Amino acid sequence: MPLKISGVPVLVAAMTVVFSAGCDDPAAPITPDVPRAGSSLSGADHTGTGKFQNLHDEFAHLSAVVPGGFGGLFYDAGGRPTVYLTDVSQRDVALAALLPLLRARRASLPGGRRPDLAHIQVLRGEYSFPDLARWRRAINGQAGGIPGILLTDVDEVKNRVVLGVEDPGTAEQAVADAVRRLGIPAGAVLVERSARPRMTASLQDDAVPAVSGGYWIQWTDSRFTAGVGMCSLGFNAWRNDPVYGREGVFVTASHCSRTKWAPDANNYFYQWRTSGTPIGYEIADPRPFKAGTNGETDCPSGSYCRWSDALAALWTAPRWDFGKVAHTTAPNNGSLTIHATEPVFSILDEIAYPVVGEEVQRVGRSTGWAIGTVTRTCIDGYEGNTVLLCQDDVAYDVSAAGGDSGGPVFSASLYPGWVYLRGVQWSGSGTFSSMYNVEMDLGAMETMRCDSNPERLC
Repeated sequence: MPLKISGVPVLVAAMTVVFSAGCDDPAAPITPDVPRAGSSLSGADHTGTGKFQNLHDEFAHLSAVVPGGFGGLFYDAGGRPTVYLTDVSQRDVALAALLPLLRARRASLPGGRRPDLAHIQVLRGEYSFPDLARWRRAINGQAGGIPGILLTDVDEVKNRVVLGVEDPGTAEQAVADAVRRLGIPAGAVLVERSARPRMTASLQDDAVPAVSGGYWIQWTDSRFTAGVGMCSLGFNAWRNDPVYGREGVFVTASHCSRTKWAPDANNYFYQWRTSGTPIGYEIADPRPFKAGTNGETDCPSGSYCRWSDALAALWTAPRWDFGKVAHTTAPNNGSLTIHATEPVFSILDEIAYPVVGEEVQRVGRSTGWAIGTVTRTCIDGYEGNTVLLCQDDVAYDVSAAGGDSGGPVFSASLYPGWVYLRGVQWSGSGTFSSMYNVEMDLGAMETMRCDSNPERLC
């Protein structure tokens, strides 16, 4: 079967991906991904399982416990959980194993709906998830020879490995050669045209105090014509520093600073660039780690990796709202006006990572409040020799604009006015770093509002 080239453009907001399976020899045995044990960094059971780092880790676990050749899971447009099995004759026993996990999920779907667990859809998949995962890892080991590669993904909707490239025509032969050399079925790989991400810092001005997630912040930066860069505040948190103890911080995107993905203690943030009084300064923005550091296996051999595009800044201003996200008058209309009677959403808890088909929301200082649907999960992206691991992509009804980077990503809960914190927005195309990834880089943080918490989680 010839290699399949998709004619449908896919806008990819992750920086791009190239990672290897930790083995430079394409003839070496390829092993499937193995889930990691242990609870999430925030100490909460965000997924119903409480022991996985990302969705692909969970899928690897489901492949071991769900009979019938588990090939992926997503929510379709009607809100139905949709499962691929390579052997649909085992549908009933597979669903019996899967249903308790689906019931435990805190999924939020478009329109405020909850998953329709009474009508789970089972599709016949051509490939199991373990096969797709090991094929992707093998392809990533060869990705340096594929012109214009931007991403690789195990696509749970298409039951295929997807390669995003700038020009499918240029990359087609190199991909076909790699697939043939690695012994991967040609039909298991799709090549799609993708776009490079836009990191959305800007020079817009605004006079709204930066007190909760979504408000504007800015910093002095000679790279910009006016000498100042602008982004959005992600969320406020309590963070335990090994030296200074418990500290109040805010999180925004790492590229919302003079030095991306590196410490910059002289990077001060302001509410107004003319005020001269900083609201905080950067205290945590780790350098990318080298492949193999501390036994790390996700980072490609010879590369340096980060889990998120996020940094933490220490609050020096006295007024900041913990556990809250800005609430504008309406979503998807560009309004920057704060709701008169309900000015904030309160953070109920965190959710570690998303599933395709879930609804998520964001708020930023340029386009306000927007709602979208998760379209890809756990995308790996690269910028030169630096790999940004396992990012998630969202199709929003309103595209982000300059200055929206760093803003919070969240989802609705069953309680009006309360939301689940999902991560930090960093790309104009819709990509965000999940909470698990943010805390992998910055350490565990307390983010939920405890007073009046309807689930009494703290």
